[in-house]
Amino acid sequence: MDTVPRHRSTEFWCQSIAPLAFLGVMLAAWWGYFHLSTDTSNTLGPSNETLFLIDAMITMPLVCFFLIKDKKKALLKGVVLASVTLFIGSFLIPTSEQYWLPSLLDARYLVIALFVIFEIVTVMSIWLLIKREFNTGTDPDLAMLNGIARYMPPGTLRQLWWFEVRMWAYFLFPSKMAGLRPEGDRHFDYWKKDDNHTNALGFIMIIAFEVPILHLLLHFLWSGVAANIVTALSLLGLVFFIAERNAMKLRPISLRYGHQSHDNELIIRYGLSNPLIVPLSHITQISSHQGAVKRTAHRRRFNFSGAPNIKLILQPTEHGAVTEIYLGVDDPDDLLRTIAQSMQQREYG
Repeated sequence: MDTVPRHRSTEFWCQSIAPLAFLGVMLAAWWGYFHLSTDTSNTLGPSNETLFLIDAMITMPLVCFFLIKDKKKALLKGVVLASVTLFIGSFLIPTSEQYWLPSLLDARYLVIALFVIFEIVTVMSIWLLIKREFNTGTDPDLAMLNGIARYMPPGTLRQLWWFEVRMWAYFLFPSKMAGLRPEGDRHFDYWKKDDNHTNALGFIMIIAFEVPILHLLLHFLWSGVAANIVTALSLLGLVFFIAERNAMKLRPISLRYGHQSHDNELIIRYGLSNPLIVPLSHITQISSHQGAVKRTAHRRRFNFSGAPNIKLILQPTEHGAVTEIYLGVDDPDDLLRTIAQSMQQREYG
């Protein structure tokens, strides 16, 4: 029976469910105050809005810091939820009581400008990486990371930029990516499983079809600015799906044999996701799997559609909180057999 340790489920509740639940209760309370209360006159001036802004920009991030142990995740989630709260507040608070909120919402144009600059710099960096780092036989992930490491220290921003570079590389230069050899001695594909590659094409066609229609509807029913923002985000999503589809065939899961004192390693690449390297000595059990897998803090799932068909159990002290990895591959028997043989050869020398 597949059970989740109590401390794992509590951690998942604190990190994912509790902040959203607090946000929902807070917004419901403010909606009731502004729209149901009989004592909402303007005698207090901007103080009603000020209290809402304190809840959005101070209370909400503090709740995230209190509930989430990883302070980087807490900061990111706090900023995101505070931004969502401000946006929803523009609809909750009557226009006559909005004093500071419109100015805060105007800051979104600065955020959009920084985002556009970030994407332009990413695309330009890809061209420089291709000319300098990419060579025949070079692992593309390592080439991208080596190029990024010249300008950015380790951390969350480097991981984010690494992902962005990978997305644009597989979108703009799929033929160049196909000429590079991923690191590893044995490769295992996953693009045929449950028609992943074909399903991705279907999503691409749906997005491409709905973008112009949605743009016109938003332009005439809401505003031109909203239509442009949603269209830009939709086009970015289209870029992601095209790059993801290209990466399915070109970024396999690989087994890298160790040399001398080095351990054999499983390199998990899945679509555009950052690679995860798992030493085989850290795997305590590997088996076939059937059925859906619920999302929890101690699990990682690499599967596009259907149910994963491989389950890895890791030592609880390795890879942070991750103790289970689920994979969806084209030929699970081949992967099981190969890893089992490699683990046995390593054990008996």
